[in-house]
Amino acid sequence: MALITNISLNFEATQWWVILLSLIPCLINISIFIYCYYFIARSSLTIIFSNFLLCLIIWQFGDTLLRITDDIKSAELFYRTFLLGILLMPAVGLHFTLFFFDVVKNKFKPIVSTFIYSPSILYVFINLLSINDLTLVKTSFGFTNSTNDPIETSYRIWLSLLAITTVSIQFYFYKTISKKDKNRKNNALLLLIGYAIPTVQGIITQAILPIVFGIPEIPLTTTFATFFSIATIIALKKYKLFDYSPISVSQQILDTMNDGLLISDKKGKIQYANNALCNMLNYKRSELYAKPSYYFITAGEREKVAEEVRSRFKGTVGQYETKMRTKDGKILNVLISGSPFYTNNDRINGSLAIITDITSIKNQRKMVLSAMLDGEERERKRLAQELHDGIAQYLTAINLNLSTFDDHIAPEHHETLQILKKITRDTIIETRSLSHNLIPKGIEQELNISLQHLVAGFKSVSSIKIEIQIKGKVFTLSQSEKFNLYRISQEFINNSIKHSKAKKIDIFLNFNSNNIELKLSDNGIGFDINNAKMKNGIGLINIKQRTEAIDGIIKFTSVKGIGTELKIVVPFS
Repeated sequence: MALITNISLNFEATQWWVILLSLIPCLINISIFIYCYYFIARSSLTIIFSNFLLCLIIWQFGDTLLRITDDIKSAELFYRTFLLGILLMPAVGLHFTLFFFDVVKNKFKPIVSTFIYSPSILYVFINLLSINDLTLVKTSFGFTNSTNDPIETSYRIWLSLLAITTVSIQFYFYKTISKKDKNRKNNALLLLIGYAIPTVQGIITQAILPIVFGIPEIPLTTTFATFFSIATIIALKKYKLFDYSPISVSQQILDTMNDGLLISDKKGKIQYANNALCNMLNYKRSELYAKPSYYFITAGEREKVAEEVRSRFKGTVGQYETKMRTKDGKILNVLISGSPFYTNNDRINGSLAIITDITSIKNQRKMVLSAMLDGEERERKRLAQELHDGIAQYLTAINLNLSTFDDHIAPEHHETLQILKKITRDTIIETRSLSHNLIPKGIEQELNISLQHLVAGFKSVSSIKIEIQIKGKVFTLSQSEKFNLYRISQEFINNSIKHSKAKKIDIFLNFNSNNIELKLSDNGIGFDINNAKMKNGIGLINIKQRTEAIDGIIKFTSVKGIGTELKIVVPFS
């Protein structure tokens, strides 16, 4: 209390220009603080910046008092009281920089803030409780601290590290911010200049000189902080320091999208991938940059995707499904909505794709389709069994009973009896054929064998030439894959025989190392594949559903007068 009641100020003892070197910057920063705190829309960022200014003001005001007083006890009181400004200011400056450039993710912000502030707050309490030694000497700049106390040395080093870290981050982001975002880049430059100049000067005159050379500190940092004040005024008034940058906001929107976003240039090279796409594929953005746009597309889908990308340069917009491979090899089903990417002069400069992961949806649909098709197969078996064991047996019994009438019927009815017997025999044959088609011979065997049985069956009832070619080392398929590929082949051949007027049908079955390829083609009349009636025909819908159920890729082409081709590729599971 004695110190408080005996404060001594002597305005005549110090030259006015020495006082003004710290007082004028202090008054300027008070004005900036009032403007930021009361006239700018309140946000966490503006509050942190205002706190930085407040710490700077406290430090500059304390430095001014040290230049005015000529009493050692008053000087010690001023030093210990107002030192909290410089002790907290570098921590707040780093805090502001990290938030301004959005360096730290939200979940880590409390941890980072605690790490930054804890040592500074500890030094504040040590200083206020007078735990550390303090040796003030009178110089032409007022009282300065010439103590070589370990605590004093450690806090000078800590503050220097905070300041150097802040300047390094500001420099890094100044270099990385796009030139298109002029306001944000200019703000980064102004903050860098305004903070770097007093930081370099302060480290030299108030850290290196006292610690390394034992020379009393030269308190010019409060004066050099004027550079920060000037830079801040320019940033606030000319470049709207705390206004939202449209480009920065757009970047944040893109990076918070749930769907992936990919932009590629005219050469098909990736120029931008948002966070959602990087997370979806487990790649870093730098790993995708300048890679071909089909880089992560599965091999069997690349031709289709390349064709889609090329169509963007014709101004077309399209939506399609494809498969992507993540960095760790996982296959994703995705829906891509593609459109041309235009420059400011409305020229097409690339392609833009919004990518939605539909893997879970596809898996659910696959389960539903598989259950439906399995139910259909079970029903086929049941009907085949009923036809074979029930109706066919009854018809056979009827035929046998009709034969007993041969010797007991009037001659004039004999011809009618023979007709009835023939109809019955034909019906038995048709019933057995229907039963066989429902559960074909060899369907339980490997696909190459069951297809050969299928071809043999059709050859016996049709004049169309059917050839089958099997290539590669045959491997075992799942029951679902075998049944569905068999039914697809059966559907295609049936349709060709009934509608195509084809003279020849070719079946090509290729067992590759990573997939199985089934290609069926005919040389019939063909049809318009875009015709709604054809597109929504039961046969084609069945083929598509069966292909989807086994996670296959389908390509269906038909040219009038030339024929029809169906190609299905199923990844090896």
